[in-house]
Amino acid sequence: MKKFMMLVIPPLLLATGVAPASAEVLPNAISYEYFGIGYASAILTSDTLGTLDYSGRQGCGGTCSATTQLGSSPSVSATVNQVYFDIFHTGGGEVQAKLAYYVEYVNPVAGSYAVNLHATDSIFAPDHSAVSASLLFGQAGTSTAYFNNFASLTFQETQCVNGCPSAAPNPTGAFIPNNEVQMVANTPYLVQLTVLLDPTSSGVQISGSIDPVFSTDIVGGHFIYSPGVFDVATAVPESSTWAMMILGFAGVGFMAYRRKSKPALMAA
Repeated sequence: MKKFMMLVIPPLLLATGVAPASAEVLPNAISYEYFGIGYASAILTSDTLGTLDYSGRQGCGGTCSATTQLGSSPSVSATVNQVYFDIFHTGGGEVQAKLAYYVEYVNPVAGSYAVNLHATDSIFAPDHSAVSASLLFGQAGTSTAYFNNFASLTFQETQCVNGCPSAAPNPTGAFIPNNEVQMVANTPYLVQLTVLLDPTSSGVQISGSIDPVFSTDIVGGHFIYSPGVFDVATAVPESSTWAMMILGFAGVGFMAYRRKSKPALMAA
């Protein structure tokens, strides 16, 4: 049996301070999941956020799924356990998981701002299966219902092992951990992440991952995203925030206790 697994955790853009509410709404995220293993003799696709489950179907010997999700840590992942099917369907085909969503740096002062893109990846494919992981980032175009909706491409990283799957972007080599990119304020950008697996029936597990994060130290701005995407900082309060909340609740409780006790003391 062969098991493939790939995970991509897309960028979270973090700004200092608390983001104020914004009236602007960015376009919705889009996704695509594809299974066509066994030389693509049994194809299953989805363009809905969530999990496309191919388990139990032709050529799958275990868990076979492709997942896209949003939230505080948008991600795409694909897992394949491909087995020998018959003499005519011994392997091959492709598995794909793709996600695109929008982000904008909102700042009352127009201009271009430096943003740090920290991205690392890991790909493991000792059986010579072709695997790729890619991150594309750039100013958005007008065709928001489609992938590759770039007016201009600001940044690209694509790493392949054992050659690139046919649908992969041009390879750039191993991911560089830190890159400074420019974002024009109040301008929508597209973040697009793709994992591609070209499985064989070797019975060897392969895996890959990407973990990019955008950040800036500039004061006075904040990031907004496609609906369903939000910062970790806004999703989970920091420890200092929890402490202030607890002290606040304690203070309210104490004041309520004093108000309740005062009439009883006066009566005594």
